[in-house]
Amino acid sequence: MANFTKKSLIGATLLATSSAWGKNGLTSTDCADGNGQGISTGCKDQPGVNYLVLDQMPGANTRICANNSDATTKSGASLLPNRLTVAVDPFKDAYIELIFEVSEIIASDEAHVLFLVYSTQLSPSPQMPTPRSKHKLKLDLSALEILAIYNLPALPLMAQSQTRLGQANPAPTAKISFKVNLDTATLPTFIRDDSNIIFLQAALLKADQYANGDFSSMIMSEVDRIKFVQECNSTSSYIEMDDNNKLTTVLRDNDGGNMTKTSRMNQAVDIEVNNNDVVEVSQEQNTTKTKN
Repeated sequence: MANFTKKSLIGATLLATSSAWGKNGLTSTDCADGNGQGISTGCKDQPGVNYLVLDQMPGANTRICANNSDATTKSGASLLPNRLTVAVDPFKDAYIELIFEVSEIIASDEAHVLFLVYSTQLSPSPQMPTPRSKHKLKLDLSALEILAIYNLPALPLMAQSQTRLGQANPAPTAKISFKVNLDTATLPTFIRDDSNIIFLQAALLKADQYANGDFSSMIMSEVDRIKFVQECNSTSSYIEMDDNNKLTTVLRDNDGGNMTKTSRMNQAVDIEVNNNDVVEVSQEQNTTKTKN
């Protein structure tokens, strides 16, 4: 899988425009409009079936900020807004880390490939037909880079027994979390140029289809937008985690007050957006809250 490159994606685009694409066309079970380019209004959203969910969390020396207008961009099952500001200081910190989470991956008896791509540009129209995906590839291929790629082995499903309490679904969903060490040599460029914003999407497809250059069954996440700055806006809510896994969440309200939550985390934290604020909903022990 190490040979996955921009050329691979471009090759898939060429395949889509060839006569061979017709063999991989829509079936009666596909969730698309008459042109095969989008989801019809009557189609049911099915996480893990026709779309993924992408979120970000702060790693070492990273602060994730969101103001009220950012909070309104939260969509579907996303825990964080789709538009975020990431505060880093590449002039001070030699190691800067950002955590990405892709969720709603359904267990399958077939191996898959999961990857995260980003671009500094969006395309006015999808450059690759993905009829089975609710979200289309909105990134510009000419500026696209692969940030992460992982092999997901087959996870055979097992029959679940009926109990007095109930019966478990034989197809559980998984969340894949991975850390990215940001390049402190290039981050200053992103910080100085206010227009230099990155757009990200996650994608999942079967391993055998990927090997054959067939992207027809690929499902994708929503587009997340990240802007890099040195400091958060003074009115923004933010989340940060230090080297000792101490997570701090500061929530700003419209009246200028704030609430600070400090937790020592031993595992990932689930957070969501309610009423235009970033709210922590799952945390470990040793929590301190301060209301100003």
